[in-house]
Amino acid sequence: MRAVAMTVLGLALPLSATGQEAPQAEVIDGLYDCTSIAAEAERLACLDAAVARMRLAQERGEIAIITRQEVETDAEEKFGFRGVPSVVEEKEQALKAADPPASAATTDRLEAEATSERVFAVASIDETIRGKLRVRLENGAVWEQTDSRKLRLSRRSPPETVEIREASLGSFMMIIGNYPAIRVKRVD
Repeated sequence: MRAVAMTVLGLALPLSATGQEAPQAEVIDGLYDCTSIAAEAERLACLDAAVARMRLAQERGEIAIITRQEVETDAEEKFGFRGVPSVVEEKEQALKAADPPASAATTDRLEAEATSERVFAVASIDETIRGKLRVRLENGAVWEQTDSRKLRLSRRSPPETVEIREASLGSFMMIIGNYPAIRVKRVD
């Protein structure tokens, strides 16, 4: 007897702009429906057919699978950069090139999940020639102060983390320890 174990990880992006049910729902529902079949041979045949439909839909560009890890890693790496497409936008562009327009609702939901406020571990904090702070994070990102606020950071016990949040008009605010927030931009 053949054991079948299948895990579908990720999120399928629907590409139906019409009022019809998105291909993602049809494909995934068909896969899930197979699990309710009691007879092993019929369930196996159903699963094989459902997987074939999913593969075909993916090859046709009707759905794309994006893992949560891809979204989270991408969001962290690109946090603070403007105009750099996210992994969701990149997959959407590839799918749009293949055929129909993508669902804005799915993109909006994924963008909302990529929170606008994050806490990062600090690698180092330096001062630029102009007296502005330059904060290097452990993930490799470099943020530089853009406002004129002066902070007197403790050299004995430097902050281990910073909180960065999106502010108005596409700017970012950074909170270093218990100090007041400063306006920053990502430079690397």
